Amino acid sequence: MKDCDFIEMSTNQNSIHVLVRLVKQLPSSAVKSIYDSVLAHFESTCGEKNGICLVKAFLESQQEGIGTLRSRIIDNAFVLSADPYGNYAIQKLIEVCPASIEQLFQAKLLPDRFKDMCASKFSSNVVDKMLEL
Repeated sequence: MKDCDFIEMSTNQNSIHVLVRLVKQLPSSAVKSIYDSVLAHFESTCGEKNGICLVKAFLESQQEGIGTLRSRIIDNAFVLSADPYGNYAIQKLIEVCPASIEQLFQAKLLPDRFKDMCASKFSSNVVDKMLEL
């Protein structure tokens, strides 16, 4: 399958369930092309209501090589935290990898933007998740 096929499937409410199940049940080598598609279309996948399910599935599965996805989430944390769907990527990262909170602080997510994040509908959910741990 082509890269664009996986992205199209990740935005479809029916086929997303199949992709998520594949990610959760198959080894990383078998879903590498799906993972590569997510990375290639990171912003659009994270900002879409079905696409975010695929991102969360990769984070939950702890697939080999998932570090690149974690880094992308951390690097784009401020933008994702304000997104109606993207904030779920950060929350899931915090949940499955609590050590990522330190990296989020180092990325100046909270120290420089704490007030703005607390006042934002979606970013405040990220702050709450950080404080739960």
